[in-house]
Amino acid sequence: MALNGDSGYAAPGTYQTSNESVLPIFNVEKVQLQFQIGSDFVAGQVANNVLILALATGRILRIDLESPSDIDGTSVKSETRGQADRRRR
Repeated sequence: MALNGDSGYAAPGTYQTSNESVLPIFNVEKVQLQFQIGSDFVAGQVANNVLILALATGRILRIDLESPSDIDGTSVKSETRGQADRRRR
């Protein structure tokens, strides 16, 4: 069976000719926060122009990069191993 690029996914560059321009799959751009976080970052994820930050304090921030002044946040309560063990009894 021959590979047909018109009927499904093909990796970028598979069917390019030498005179076609190549567009990147995604762009990485610098972002500068306009406020102080006050805690260390634990994790971060960006998708569809939305930045999710998890902080060491248990706070999770959701920042829409198209309107970065509008920030949604929530806190996640963590429990110690001793608290989880007591609940299981």
